Amino acid sequence: TKLTYVNLSNNKLTGTLNLSRCTGGLTTIMVNNNSLTKLTMPAVSNLRKLDYIDVSNNQFASQANAGLGNISLSSLPNLTEIYASNNRITSFNCSGFEGILDLSNNRITTFSG
Repeated sequence: TKLTYVNLSNNKLTGTLNLSRCTGGLTTIMVNNNSLTKLTMPAVSNLRKLDYIDVSNNQFASQANAGLGNISLSSLPNLTEIYASNNRITSFNCSGFEGILDLSNNRITTFSG
């Protein structure tokens, strides 16, 4: 519960990864280069320090499944970098987000924000 940095990149993780019990104030989440289909995040109140997330090169079909459902500046004020390339995401809403956003090589048909 006291983790602040999670790097599970370049493994063979599949299915769902549940980080909901990481309530210590995560600053960095890196789960790129796996075969994940869902990432369950901690409550937004436990992510106020999050500044970097990389969910690239997985099998996420939606923004919510990639753990990126609440990315507004008001809910995640420190988040400045989101990498979600090479997934199967079809729509993305980044309203209120300010920073680097990489959604390359997805299936984006609807983009707002």
